Amino acid sequence: MKQVRLHIQSLPVYTPAGDPIYASGNFNDWDTGDAKYQFQREADGTYILELETQLTEIQFRCHRGSWNLAEGDEQAKPNPIRDVLLVERTHIIPIHISSWIDFSHEHFAHTASSNVRVIHPEFYIPQLNRIRRVIAYLPTDYFLSSKRYPVLYMQDGQNIFDTWETISGEWNVDDALDSFFNEHGKSAIVIGIDNGGRKRIDEYAPWINDEEGGGEGSAYAAFLAETLKPFIDKNLRTLPDREHTGIIGSSMGGLISLFTALKYQDLFGAAAIFSPSLWFSDHIFNFIKMKGCLFPQRFMLLAGGRESDFMTTDILKLYFALLDAGFDSKNIFLDIRRNGTHSEWFWRSAFPSCFRQMFFPGTAERDVWKNSIPAIIHFNTQSFCLEVNIDQRIINPAIKIKDINGSLVRVRTLFYCNNYIKLPGDKQIFIVELYNENKLFYSSQISVVAQWQMTG
Repeated sequence: MKQVRLHIQSLPVYTPAGDPIYASGNFNDWDTGDAKYQFQREADGTYILELETQLTEIQFRCHRGSWNLAEGDEQAKPNPIRDVLLVERTHIIPIHISSWIDFSHEHFAHTASSNVRVIHPEFYIPQLNRIRRVIAYLPTDYFLSSKRYPVLYMQDGQNIFDTWETISGEWNVDDALDSFFNEHGKSAIVIGIDNGGRKRIDEYAPWINDEEGGGEGSAYAAFLAETLKPFIDKNLRTLPDREHTGIIGSSMGGLISLFTALKYQDLFGAAAIFSPSLWFSDHIFNFIKMKGCLFPQRFMLLAGGRESDFMTTDILKLYFALLDAGFDSKNIFLDIRRNGTHSEWFWRSAFPSCFRQMFFPGTAERDVWKNSIPAIIHFNTQSFCLEVNIDQRIINPAIKIKDINGSLVRVRTLFYCNNYIKLPGDKQIFIVELYNENKLFYSSQISVVAQWQMTG
């Protein structure tokens, strides 16, 4: 864990005396209502917030309780997101706030294209007895043809089309689809569901985390599958079959998208899971095993090397959990980008190629999303060696080999090629463990009596 002190050293003179000041960022899913991230006023008039995090890079903004009361620059326009690499175990980050955007007559500029419209400002969620705004991107030729289109359901609808809606940056989904249509004459309907604000974590988590909350994810998934999808298929010209229906989300939105796709495999044929919050509960891996592969399903898995100490390992665990559950490796695409951070810009950069691979694979860029297995182990009965092939999606790969009692037999750093490891001839059963950045992501018991290959 890294110890971080955020230290506000100067404020605008007109800052309301009684207003609390908060920091929201990738360390708390940009939640503006989280009291744990309120600054404390010191005797010298400055403000301090202490936090612990496993992230290697934090991104945040300061505000007075909502994004409408966020910090601004010298012209009282929204300040760029603060971005700090955490190299040491302790950090002190000085902060100077120049203005607050609510003290300006300037307004955000809308950036959504003309193809974006509100489907319903207060769509009722019967499973949760709440309302939610639902928005949609309709293809450029939607009103000029009678065509039907694939549908992609996206979480965190505030972040996908319009800069005006979000303080953390948008995905430019509408711009990406406009460009794709201009290039290929093809498109899809995108349905954006706004997150629930302070209820976001509860709704996006199927299981309860003692510290973070959660537990409403199953009801929210039922809303997507049993209420919203039928409504969209009835009122828009969709291709309603599972092969043309996808779901996507990032962070906690990635977790609930994964859960929904697995629970309703008969409805969703594709799922894009960006930087999922698998840390929230280990139950997700038991759920994958329990559900298994009921229908062929395409998965797009994305993680960045600069997100946290565990993100790339977790995405590899997810990859092999899906393989073990029976999903075909040819339909699991894994992209690990070394410079990726837990942020909208990272997910925005990956969206266009992901969309192509999900719905129009013939137009996809080569070598961006790979569906090859990142680690293959083969036992050679003639040489009594393990042959281990590792590709560059695994960071600092290593292997540990133990006997059936758990005693260590071999430890090796692996290279991005074929690795050959001689096994002792007096044993027939081994436990093979693969590591990414010194963290275990796959373990399997093998017998060397017969030839064996790890394929999930």
